[in-house]
Amino acid sequence: MCCEPIILGDNAATAEQLMRSRFSAFATYNDDYINKTFSSVNNLEHSNNKSNQDQQWLGLTICSSTHDKVEFKAYYAFETNLYVLHEVSDFVIEQGKWRYDKGVIVEHDAIKFPRNTECFCGSGKKYKRCCLNK
Repeated sequence: MCCEPIILGDNAATAEQLMRSRFSAFATYNDDYINKTFSSVNNLEHSNNKSNQDQQWLGLTICSSTHDKVEFKAYYAFETNLYVLHEVSDFVIEQGKWRYDKGVIVEHDAIKFPRNTECFCGSGKKYKRCCLNK
């Protein structure tokens, strides 16, 4: 509900809002939106990116957010493994709209949850009975 208006054309008011809408677009394989939200400097490099539909994006945690930087952890499943992408992203305003400029990956690894860990998606279920089985 919070990201759909931005994906459909409303302006993101902050870099964090754009980050959240981009995550939603990754989760729904909305390549057009992802590609149009790159900065003009990086758009040519990324304009033909296609989502890996074998990845299932599961959750987003914002670690910190300033005016033009967002540090986040994005969780996704690929095959039978769970991964975390931990990145610090830079955003710019171009023609009055926030755009993703570049990011520095802090960590991008497979992760293991201890036995009986509650799923990070917020369902209240154990991870192995929730997102691992989707």
